[in-house]
Amino acid sequence: MSQAIIIDLNSDSVGASGEGISPIRRRVSFQINQNLERLLDDLTGSLKQVLDTVATNKSVAHHPSSLECFLAAPFHTSQTKRLTLTKGKPFTFTHELAKKLVAEEAKRVVGNNNQGLTTRLMRATVNGYETSLEKPMIGERLELDAYFSLASDLMLTHFRDILRSYFGRAIINFYPFCYSLYALAQTLFGVGGKQALIVNIESEITELVIVEHGVLIETISFPVGHSQFIRSYLTAYDTVPGEAESSLELYSSGKLSTVESAKIETVITQTTKEWQAACHESLEQTLDHFLLARDVYVVTDSPFASLFVQALTTFDSSSFVISHQPFDVHLISDKIITGDARLGIEKIFYDTLIKSSKH
Repeated sequence: MSQAIIIDLNSDSVGASGEGISPIRRRVSFQINQNLERLLDDLTGSLKQVLDTVATNKSVAHHPSSLECFLAAPFHTSQTKRLTLTKGKPFTFTHELAKKLVAEEAKRVVGNNNQGLTTRLMRATVNGYETSLEKPMIGERLELDAYFSLASDLMLTHFRDILRSYFGRAIINFYPFCYSLYALAQTLFGVGGKQALIVNIESEITELVIVEHGVLIETISFPVGHSQFIRSYLTAYDTVPGEAESSLELYSSGKLSTVESAKIETVITQTTKEWQAACHESLEQTLDHFLLARDVYVVTDSPFASLFVQALTTFDSSSFVISHQPFDVHLISDKIITGDARLGIEKIFYDTLIKSSKH
């Protein structure tokens, strides 16, 4: 019997789940001054802790069939490209030709010292008319929107060696987490066919997934996540990270006293403005030819989730939204995901799109 284990490689933690396995999550220690080298070392320790727990779980087969690994933004890059093929006379365009063109472009995009993760043909048009190319189409111009993601050989080899030291026979697959978010939004929220913004807030970064007419056209990130609230608190008050996080979590959930809440309002307001400014700059640099719908879908396992919902609700989105109205914010974890939101999203993605395609 085959058994797949989902591994989540986040920017501040490692998680795992699978059949008969309750979600596991091990966080890295908070660092006031974080860098990628230190993060990778800390994450390696968390990954080994998670794999130790998984390997000793009685529900886990001695040799799981596969390890399905999802990478956070620091560990991969992605882009959507438009490929164009123009003929001077009527020509028959086929799905096989489209697949060949996308595969050839994927080789160029990945280049040397990298490995491709996910490649998807997002949309095809012949003479300006959208088509699935299930049947051959005759025309003079073919346009393909294709999504490509990749990660460095060095990074993947590092993770793969650790995984194989525990489960040597398992097939190891890597996916960008942002694509699973896009696929989930398409399937469950009807993002296909319209403009949308998906916001993934992690410890050290925020990732924006931008959808135009149902096509994932851009993923961008900026280095401000929920840890920035902790750093701002530590700068303002002489305390330790644990106490700062506790106070912020109580404030976020409305459980902090009125007097104590008033004390940290300045920290909250300042950090919210920093995050909003970084988000505004990222959108301004990207949205140069179209506008978004009001709907914004947010994913975060931050204990301060409500602070980001508020930040987006009060965000000056007038120059980015078709209706020039405020964002209508949907917290995905509140709507469909119980427990560990990231692992829940990854399981839905694996079950509906990956596992089903293998049968």
